[in-house]
Amino acid sequence: METKNLTIETLSPIFIWKGEGYSKFDYTAKLIDREVLIEIYDIDKLINDLGKYFDENEVFKILDEIEEGISNNEIFDIIVYLKSKNANIPLKKYIIRKYKTGIKDFLHEKRDIKQFINQNSMPYIPGSSIKGAINTALIYYELKNWSKEKIEKLINSGSLQPNRNNIK
Repeated sequence: METKNLTIETLSPIFIWKGEGYSKFDYTAKLIDREVLIEIYDIDKLINDLGKYFDENEVFKILDEIEEGISNNEIFDIIVYLKSKNANIPLKKYIIRKYKTGIKDFLHEKRDIKQFINQNSMPYIPGSSIKGAINTALIYYELKNWSKEKIEKLINSGSLQPNRNNIK
């Protein structure tokens, strides 16, 4: 087996999606000093705590109105709605993250936010991504000189690991 040494140099920040995110109902956005402040709330905890701020009948009515608002209005803001119902809810205690951005679209059109891995603004590539990129490059390097028949035999074998199936 041939061995090669590879050097990888990152030329720009790299952001990898964590597979997690916040829905458009989990945050509020407001303009502060030409930047958009996004405050992300623990909506589940807030909903579970509604009994602290409203009586039982009000809680059911509020939950129905929130469900209706979510299903009928893409820019429904749960925080603004709850604040209008009871200005004394300590909403700041439910904030889990704050972000500032120059993207003003968040003020007019709420959308889901994806979380990205960020290592203190340093480029970060998970080891699996590096291995995947190297494997893809090595497979391409090997397969580009194969005949059509040999590639078809590999595909028909049901495995992309030719050494395990003794494809010649």
